[in-house]
Amino acid sequence: MTKENDGHTLRWHFGDKYSLPESMEDFHAYWEPHLAEGHCGMWCPEEWMEVVHTALLGLKKANPSFEIHQIKEKFGGLRIYWDDPTGKDMGLGNIVVSWAEGWVHAIENKRKKAGHADKIKA
Repeated sequence: MTKENDGHTLRWHFGDKYSLPESMEDFHAYWEPHLAEGHCGMWCPEEWMEVVHTALLGLKKANPSFEIHQIKEKFGGLRIYWDDPTGKDMGLGNIVVSWAEGWVHAIENKRKKAGHADKIKA
């Protein structure tokens, strides 16, 4: 399955069903069980929610016991900080996170080139 996102196509699909949360509240409720104790929050612009959700599905597939320490926007880019408390190899998970961070970078570059360099909507 592929999904359109700001003129780009998400090619990664994890699991049997792809269901994008309908709101940021649904997104938070879905991923709350994976928040680490003492986490620093989970926020991203709504425009990035599909990319972040897809990346987190990939993390869940690669490292089922992963914990989210923080998701945020920093200097116009996405940052996902995570860990696997079981000590499982995090290589594939790190690739998934790098993919998501790169995808958001591409989306933001496209917005800037199209003259939409306005502030990110919260």
